[in-house]
Amino acid sequence: MKKISIFGLAVIATLIVSCSSSEVITDGNQDNNGNVKVTLTASLSSSSVTRTTLTDESNSTASIRQSWASGDGIKVINASNGNESQSFTTTSTTNSGSFTGSLTSPVDGNQLYALYPSDLSVASGTAKAIVDYSAQDGTLAGVASKAVMYTAGTYNTSSTDLGTFTNAGAILRLKLTFPSDVTIKKVALVANGLVNQDTLTLSGTGTATWGTATQGAMIATFGSPKTFSANSATNVYMAALPQTGLKSVTAIAMTNDAIPVYYTCQLSAASVSFLANKVHTLNFTNMVNTDITYTGNESTEGIAPLDMDGDGSSEMVIAENFKWLQCDANLVLDASFSNNATTGKTYKMMKNMSIDNGVNWIPLGGNADSKNSFLMGNFDGNGKKVTGVNYSGTEYPTFGFIGYVYDSVISNLTVEGGTISNTTASNGYQTGGVVGRLETFTGSAKIIGCSAKFTSISATGSSAYVGGVVGSVSDVVASGISINGCRSEIGTISSAWCAGGVVGYSSGTKCSLMTCLADCGTIESTAATYPYVGGIVGRSDGPITLKGNISNNTSVTATGSPSRVGALIGSIASASSVDYCYWKSMSSPTSAIGDGTTTVTPTNSSSVSAVSGFNDATLITNMNNAAAATSGYKFVAGTGDNLPTIVKNE
Repeated sequence: MKKISIFGLAVIATLIVSCSSSEVITDGNQDNNGNVKVTLTASLSSSSVTRTTLTDESNSTASIRQSWASGDGIKVINASNGNESQSFTTTSTTNSGSFTGSLTSPVDGNQLYALYPSDLSVASGTAKAIVDYSAQDGTLAGVASKAVMYTAGTYNTSSTDLGTFTNAGAILRLKLTFPSDVTIKKVALVANGLVNQDTLTLSGTGTATWGTATQGAMIATFGSPKTFSANSATNVYMAALPQTGLKSVTAIAMTNDAIPVYYTCQLSAASVSFLANKVHTLNFTNMVNTDITYTGNESTEGIAPLDMDGDGSSEMVIAENFKWLQCDANLVLDASFSNNATTGKTYKMMKNMSIDNGVNWIPLGGNADSKNSFLMGNFDGNGKKVTGVNYSGTEYPTFGFIGYVYDSVISNLTVEGGTISNTTASNGYQTGGVVGRLETFTGSAKIIGCSAKFTSISATGSSAYVGGVVGSVSDVVASGISINGCRSEIGTISSAWCAGGVVGYSSGTKCSLMTCLADCGTIESTAATYPYVGGIVGRSDGPITLKGNISNNTSVTATGSPSRVGALIGSIASASSVDYCYWKSMSSPTSAIGDGTTTVTPTNSSSVSAVSGFNDATLITNMNNAAAATSGYKFVAGTGDNLPTIVKNE
């Protein structure tokens, strides 16, 4: 049995590894397969039997001390025999142990390497160990079984001493303090550029180097949920790879609730390093479950969101998760022009987020027009709200809280802000409150259950498309675009060309808007010729279906001529349909569709004289019958002059 002590704490850990030989052979003899039973000796670094030889940098008199335990295993690699890999075990309980196992036809002079623990993954035919710290159990005993060590020696028939093991990694002691009693299931350690997996290459005599790094989180999953007492620091232990200059080092703790709560805390240090042969104490003194604050000072690369609860969605719980979805390195397409780091992923907001005053927002999901970057995963707002979105500039021709989206579903998100002013000198287009541009590439794309509330949204440029929810939509393939259950509340929507209360511009072969509501002040186009303006959609160049929508806007207008201005849509393509859509009556425009040359005639659609008219029971029923089954949403009548609300059709 081995003993571990740290500030008086004792734990017991035993690792049992069986010999790989299938035949009984005696020491020094060779069976028919060439297997030779071998005894090797290996030592710890000092007489104090400190197997991991890890010194606590915060207390020079404390260390994690332990001796070999009977049944402990090491992995032995014979570099002179094609890097043959075998497991050896010991019965020792001191700092110097004799390990027994078998090698295939060893000869004097063979170069041997040894690794602890014996279950390390070794690439076939190499003297390289793959060290993976992505999953741990958070206990000191667990760390003791993961503390990677290595040594080397030369095989000798009479006696082989592998020498003294050297520790290759670090141990982390996370001291977590919560404001109240809480039961935690998992703890993750994340940082900008954190390496959780690497390859240890053995060479020479007793030397090793780290090689192929993989970035990611380290997650400790407790064997049974762990209770943390209020205002009392409790330790969670992790093994770590040596690395320097880590930024935004953060602990994330997930509760054991059916719907988990995520506590977070970020270290105040500008940078953090983990050094081999050291114990590092990380004090997370204020674990909180408050909403996210985005300051604009987050690390440039951000931190990838994690799927800690195992539901298939990556949870957005810290500001750096949003920064990660702003980083072009994660959003640019691969060589086949079909994938990036977000493809096939779903990102889910777990907290509301506020953006600090003075922050010029960078759209999530990139900006293909200038940077060839896209969001190709789904974004689930999870009923949460983002507040404080503001932007003024020329950098992003495609702008929204989320910029350029391909083959994705954006859902259940509320975005609120002050002013979006996209003043790109030429073609400053595709500007929306939630999404700048939504397209299909190989599948379908949707914006569902989203809302936008801004003082104003505007864009300049000869091809500007501005919408309260989304600037422009286009199905490159005929799988279709759907905008369902969405609402806009914008003081002023202004475009140098196309402007719409929900969508600025639609193209392609299959687009639909159902159960949407535009409740805006002024929707206008400043184009000198052919301005396109609509209470719901500015312009559609491809077939579009409008069902069960409400346009409650104060002014829908354009100054240029000839104009295409409609209470519902400025211009509509043939093969389109408008059914059970209603708008607040105004002196101009008086018609649902602005383009007088269209062959599309709205059906079951009309104006209402007052806001209260939208709450008419028959009108609500008609809209819901037309759209709710398909859109997944329905209207519920408001009271008095309150507009109907949009709810899921459950």
